[in-house]
Amino acid sequence: GAAVAQWLAARYGPIMGALPPMLDVVSFVHGIVGTWPMQKIADAVWGVGNNMLPLWNPYMPRGAKPLKVPEPKPAAAAERKQVVYLPSCVTRSMGPARGDEAAAGEPVHAKFL
Repeated sequence: GAAVAQWLAARYGPIMGALPPMLDVVSFVHGIVGTWPMQKIADAVWGVGNNMLPLWNPYMPRGAKPLKVPEPKPAAAAERKQVVYLPSCVTRSMGPARGDEAAAGEPVHAKFL
């Protein structure tokens, strides 16, 4: 376990850069084949992968879009939002799930800006 963690940590940037497009490909395939066939494919891949791969489910997130940092707007101190946003690998790699109407396509971090 520690050797795998060390290997991943040494390649964190490229891995995090590849994760959103991979999630988008999985979501794209789900959109084409549908939920039932996708679940059967995922179950087969998961079993062959010796349960080392994450098991897909219909709520799997799409990839996060690139972060666009808005220009700060001048505001009185009382009007400024009192939030400290610390990006994590989850909010920077995962977006809303396919069909998540409540998210309206908005990434998690955008709700804080």
